[in-house]
Amino acid sequence: MKDFNFLIRRMHLAWALFALAGYLLGPGLVRYLGRPLSGWTFGLGSAWTLFLFLSFGLFAEVFHPRPTESETDPATRQRRRTLLLVLGSAFFMLAGWMAFLFLARPLPQHPLLLLFSGLITLLGLACILPPLQLLRRGWGEFVLAILIADLLPSFGYLLQEQEIHRFLSFLALPFTLFTLAFFLVQNFATFAADQKHERRSLLQQMGWPRGVILHQSFLVTGYFFLLSAPLFGFPLRLVAPLFLAAPFAAFQAYLIHSLAEGAPARWQLLIPLSYTHLALLFYLLLVRLWIG
Repeated sequence: MKDFNFLIRRMHLAWALFALAGYLLGPGLVRYLGRPLSGWTFGLGSAWTLFLFLSFGLFAEVFHPRPTESETDPATRQRRRTLLLVLGSAFFMLAGWMAFLFLARPLPQHPLLLLFSGLITLLGLACILPPLQLLRRGWGEFVLAILIADLLPSFGYLLQEQEIHRFLSFLALPFTLFTLAFFLVQNFATFAADQKHERRSLLQQMGWPRGVILHQSFLVTGYFFLLSAPLFGFPLRLVAPLFLAAPFAAFQAYLIHSLAEGAPARWQLLIPLSYTHLALLFYLLLVRLWIG
């Protein structure tokens, strides 16, 4: 039971869930446009995304463990590291099997699917595995944000259609910014521990003062870009539900500002708030696309 609890805490489950939400935007747009949706291909893509990002999360704890491990027993650490590696490899192989199944289908967009699935896999591994280990160089969060908010929605759409819809290109910037703001909050919470363990996160790369400015800028820019939807030929009503999440963003920005001004850290409020804000954005847009 202790090992099971350890796995749940350490597998970066949020990566997999947000990745799945990003993927679902693609087929959701297909449904919103009234085009036929292949259930078999949709299921394969969903399973591939979930298994792949579960493996990324487990591999991250093997090659790039977070600095919160309280275990001091070397035998326990080694056993759990082996468990993470074995389970991560199993998920990665399952993802490979899912990829084989959807790439084996004779689809006209096969070259694009191969390109996107390969790029997503290689970039995810580059975040975690030597020699690049982008998570150790301060670029991992940036790459993960692009995977979740940009590449995965396009991949999900390509599994159903022959070319990428420009609405997904429009959404890529604000959702990448919102995802980066989410990762920055997590970096703020682990800033001291990251310094102690010489773990170079995105926040460590840019510095605390600049990180505060960029966090606020990401949120404000993201919402202003959504407001510009009519300028790109999209009705504002399509993205209007997303503004229901704006109060959560405002409160999150306020807490970060207060922290920068020297107020006591309120991590028990700020961290769940960052999860809630990003999850609500995906939820509102998915409901708009899937249900209308």
